[in-house]
Amino acid sequence: MDQKKLQLAREVIQGKWRNGDTRKAKLKAAGYDPAEIQAIVNDLLKSKDAVAREVIQGKWGNGEERKAKLAIEDEKVKRAKALEQMSKEERNHWLEMHKDELDGADRDEEAKELKEKMKSKDDETQEELRKLAADIRERKLKESEAKIKEADDAAQAENEYQKLQEAKKGEEPSGGQPQDAAGDEVKQ
Repeated sequence: MDQKKLQLAREVIQGKWRNGDTRKAKLKAAGYDPAEIQAIVNDLLKSKDAVAREVIQGKWGNGEERKAKLAIEDEKVKRAKALEQMSKEERNHWLEMHKDELDGADRDEEAKELKEKMKSKDDETQEELRKLAADIRERKLKESEAKIKEADDAAQAENEYQKLQEAKKGEEPSGGQPQDAAGDEVKQ
């Protein structure tokens, strides 16, 4: 494997080339094939022996220096995974709490990337909410139409009942005088 590409893959894992489309654009601009570098990254991350081999080769230093470097690398991986699992508010809070640990440019870039990532999730959430609101409006419209039809049917049945009652009495339908439910005229 080309040592330059291997080093580049390590830098990608460390976050030096950012994430997602930003990483791809930076790698292309530097003359690398993002898919090829990602394959190397995947191999490094999948292989638990990769770090062990680098430690044996002395690339992580010795003693306390090695422990410190491995702890920092482990913390970076844990931080990246944890940030991906957090909600937008949690990420913003985390970034605010750790702003002293991150220098200004890195913090701003990391915050920008997180905002871009969350924007797509926010857009998906907004679309789901729009669909839900449309479904609720449709259901309420159908319920209202059913209630109106039920009221119309009840009024029509009442009207037919009154006509039957008048016919039974041998009377002609009233000439516009209001009647109560028993068919008697109501005086105004």
